[in-house]
Amino acid sequence: MELQKITCGGCGASLSLSGEPKFVDCRFCGASLRVVRNDSAVFTEVQERVEALGDEVAELRKDADLRALEDRWAATQRELSGYDRRGRLMRPTRGFAVFIMAACLLCGIPGIVSAIITQRNVFAPLGFTFFVLMFGVVRGGGTWRQATRYEEAERAYLEERRALMQLEGE
Repeated sequence: MELQKITCGGCGASLSLSGEPKFVDCRFCGASLRVVRNDSAVFTEVQERVEALGDEVAELRKDADLRALEDRWAATQRELSGYDRRGRLMRPTRGFAVFIMAACLLCGIPGIVSAIITQRNVFAPLGFTFFVLMFGVVRGGGTWRQATRYEEAERAYLEERRALMQLEGE
């Protein structure tokens, strides 16, 4: 059996190996070493350092995943939100959808009542009233759907974020 000379990655002491072990303990400093072989060399890595690096890589992956999630959520918010007069994002809400529909209904009812009471030129007020009511239904319904999509996307984002944060705690 051939002996191989290697150097301890912890203290630099010369060690002799027989066979092809994957792990060895340094008899001088007591470090647990992983034996690494490639095409041209055999060397050792201190096992605690390898494990620490593995933990650091896992932590970096979690951070990158969290950052990617936050970026996707920001893009989704921009896609599903409207903007106010100052250019700030406005979250769509069902309450605003109801407000749009109610406002259009309240504006449309007087047109219908006045057309019925006056019985003059009924088609113009009814046409305008119909337009106002349809605007309320279409715009209010669209806002309602947008608010629903936003809430579903936010729920999915929060669940994924919670799962990533639980992984971080482990």
